[in-house]
Amino acid sequence: FALCVCAAIAGLSFNLMPLVTAAWHTGFGYGEAVIGQLSGIQLLGFLIGIATSPFWLRHISCRAAIGIGLLAQFGLLLLIQMKEPSGALAVPFFTGLCTALVSGTALSTLARSDAPERNLGLFFAAQMALALVVILIVESGYASVAIDSLAWMFAFFAPVGWAMLSVIPGKLASQSHAHIPSPPVWRILLILMAIAFFLAGILGIWSFLGSFDTDGDMRLFGVNLVALSLFASFVGSLAAAWLGEKIVPVTGHSLALAMLLGGIALLSQWQIEIFAFAGITLLSFAWNFSLVFANLEIIALDASGRLVALVFLALGIGGVLATTSLGWVLEDFGITSFLGAAALLISGGFVMLFWAAHLRRQE
Repeated sequence: FALCVCAAIAGLSFNLMPLVTAAWHTGFGYGEAVIGQLSGIQLLGFLIGIATSPFWLRHISCRAAIGIGLLAQFGLLLLIQMKEPSGALAVPFFTGLCTALVSGTALSTLARSDAPERNLGLFFAAQMALALVVILIVESGYASVAIDSLAWMFAFFAPVGWAMLSVIPGKLASQSHAHIPSPPVWRILLILMAIAFFLAGILGIWSFLGSFDTDGDMRLFGVNLVALSLFASFVGSLAAAWLGEKIVPVTGHSLALAMLLGGIALLSQWQIEIFAFAGITLLSFAWNFSLVFANLEIIALDASGRLVALVFLALGIGGVLATTSLGWVLEDFGITSFLGAAALLISGGFVMLFWAAHLRRQE
């Protein structure tokens, strides 16, 4: 529980990126170019931290990594002290790096727990739940998207995480055993590539959802969409936690693929609001549901628990793939072709995932 909460706290700046970028704009007056630069630097710091996680997870104390990583919550407060955007670039990079410390450590520790299926589901559920709580606080009027309000709200959660450090294990179980066999690298890469592909399809739809608002009416595709998606992802994570111990991963993959393609089919009728609403809900539900069962494929191969954190690297690669390839399809060929391309990416990713599961069952 403590690991899930700490990871959710550290991940707030990413899970609530629309609120953070809005605060940058209103609080500092930054333009789109500067906001894009700051967001990119934060993502770069996160990806560097995750990409190097198999190395630093060998030696660093879990408790120390999470304690240091929670400093990410003070990133917005530090930015307030910066006068020029050029001098502030180090802050989002530091925030991203700290988030990687917490997320990588928490996910690797949970991967080697007694019930990884349940704990991974709770890990992703906690991420969504805390982000949803912050959105509800903002929407209720108790806080605002103003930079000062958001910065102090984020900083408030850091002591909450530090208070839980005493119940977090000092180190990974794998750090106590020197002779753990190395996992088959190419199969780990196959699973990571599969995750990157199907996440590219999901993230592509999410990134360009505003393009579906062809009549300028943002009732469905506006701010409330974030809360809807977070809640659906939260429920999907809990469903994966509950089903994880009852079904084999291949069944989980099949259910996830059916839901993702079903969500795209519903969203193809986006002119009808109820279909668009149902499609977005189903896609959001399946997002974390699919991630839990995909992670189980890595856990089955990696006895050390150090490589499972690389799923976040696959997420970053999927995001880049989504915004480049799918953005081009949307601009040149329209929404129908865009949804078809997203479905192909998702299907291709799951074909690789089924192949990885088949190889594991043959052993």
